[in-house]
Amino acid sequence: MAAMKQRKLNIKEDWAKREWREIVNDAEFTQEFRLQRLEKVERELSAPSQVEFGAYITGCGSLSFLNAKLGIQEFAGSRINEGWKLISDGLICKLTEFKIQFAMGFPCAYSGVFKEAALIFGTALAIGSSEVRDWLAPFILETEANFKSKLRPKEPDEFEYLCLLLAAEVCGVSSKQVWRDAMDASFYAPLWNATTAEEVQKALGPIAITRAKLCLESLCDYPPFEWPPFNLFPIEILAVLQMRKFEHLQFDFGGMESPLCHPPSELKWEKPAIIARVEARVRELYNYPTIEWK
Repeated sequence: MAAMKQRKLNIKEDWAKREWREIVNDAEFTQEFRLQRLEKVERELSAPSQVEFGAYITGCGSLSFLNAKLGIQEFAGSRINEGWKLISDGLICKLTEFKIQFAMGFPCAYSGVFKEAALIFGTALAIGSSEVRDWLAPFILETEANFKSKLRPKEPDEFEYLCLLLAAEVCGVSSKQVWRDAMDASFYAPLWNATTAEEVQKALGPIAITRAKLCLESLCDYPPFEWPPFNLFPIEILAVLQMRKFEHLQFDFGGMESPLCHPPSELKWEKPAIIARVEARVRELYNYPTIEWK
């Protein structure tokens, strides 16, 4: 709670447009880096090493944000359908990264895993993926309730408190008073407590600017937001709106006019072949979750 009050709010209003331009201008490096990551995963599949599964985890994580960067580059060229296909590929890679860690019992158990779970959960809410949502909501609540868990955040941040409240709604259970108090003290409060479309519309702009510090100035506190599409995809905002079902809202503030703020009603979840091969390999040794984006 004290940490939240100490945060400085000095983000410039064009933050999203500057981030967008940087991604678009980085097209050549993105393509080269993606090819290198694919080749590294392919080598492990063909000739597994002692760090095989770690390579799959890091490889899927890298492919997640690289595919997302390529998707944003497609958006910049007005190729919206192609862009969303790459974004969906990136989300598949992100979920695969988390599922491998889950199957292995989280070999690197630390509170950042909780944040990753919250990030994927918020995305599932924002894009209407009920299977992923319903899998992660109880995981989030159970992890927070287990005081001995290495995955449990000692001091949840604003986003984690928000996801705890959303998870409680999904599971139909009572939220803790400390979570509600934290939300009322956070910059999400105007959106969370809004009861009319007019109040929501008024809250969107300031929250869009404030949430930028999650990825621009506090990477040590908010590492999942460092990478595309999450640095430009306001999943927490869209998740709240998805739960509240407000309609006829205009996302026209700063970078929020981007296609990322208007996900299609249905995404095409065609799993990349190399990801399917990675999953098949993990299943040979571990109880791998069958949860998918749908």
